[in-house]
Amino acid sequence: MHFLNYVANKILALTASLLFLNWITDEGTCYKVFKADLLKGLDLKCTGFGFCPEVTAKVRKRGYKIVEVPISYRGRSDEEGKKIRWQDGLEAFLNLIKYRLVD
Repeated sequence: MHFLNYVANKILALTASLLFLNWITDEGTCYKVFKADLLKGLDLKCTGFGFCPEVTAKVRKRGYKIVEVPISYRGRSDEEGKKIRWQDGLEAFLNLIKYRLVD
């Protein structure tokens, strides 16, 4: 993982942890598992990279604890198709705050 991506990832994880009182080490992971009835009841609006912070916020605001399970992962390089940009990190940060305050 590029150093700046690592730092942004840690900032997002700390922000999510503080806003929703649940220790989270990787807020932006795309591996999320829920019971179907919970997920269907979330009224999700975001697409793209805004999905993870919205799900995190809405699940925690409904009182569910988020439990992380370690996985093996090797991040892709830009040449291999990594698509995330700094704007996506900013969007995720703003979505965490937004969904803490509304919905």
